[in-house]
Amino acid sequence: MDTSQQSYYGIKEPLDISNNKTWATLLGTDLIDVTDFEVYTDRTVSGSTDTTWADMINTQSAADGWYLDFSLGERNLGQAALIGGLLSFTTFTPTADICSAGGTSDLWGLYYKSGTAYYRAVFGTELEIVAGVEKERSLKKLSLGLGLATSPNVHVGRKKGSTVFVQSSTGEITRIEEENPLSTKSGLQSWKLQ
Repeated sequence: MDTSQQSYYGIKEPLDISNNKTWATLLGTDLIDVTDFEVYTDRTVSGSTDTTWADMINTQSAADGWYLDFSLGERNLGQAALIGGLLSFTTFTPTADICSAGGTSDLWGLYYKSGTAYYRAVFGTELEIVAGVEKERSLKKLSLGLGLATSPNVHVGRKKGSTVFVQSSTGEITRIEEENPLSTKSGLQSWKLQ
């Protein structure tokens, strides 16, 4: 089994001074490693030089993007879906036993600008003690259990947010409600009577 380190990248489409698109200048040296960043519902952040959500977003707005290292053996094998500011994708981690075809899958839900969880928890929270203070950490991924999961299929209905459907190789279909950071629906932006 190949357990080499794999990563997921969120890269801004670059523009030169004349606002012309260019990839020649993007060397990947100005990407922020968000692997250890944790976001809390009180809009604080750990694992970063920034300690607040607003400061982290400001720092990242000046960078070319972000990257996230997966755990050893973990792989993204499908496509991602971006809707309402939420980047959803699945990963698969095979079992360590090379004689077994099994493994587990996870559904990730990252804020597209930061590559981290959003401060309003999409998948729920977990209590954590940070510097002696109990905080609610926003979860950035959700376990889908056994089997290789398909790419997420996103549905936006009448209600707020979106619903993600993922099917595993065991045949099980999982339905997950997501509270998207931004609006998932188009609509009237402004109007003017003439």
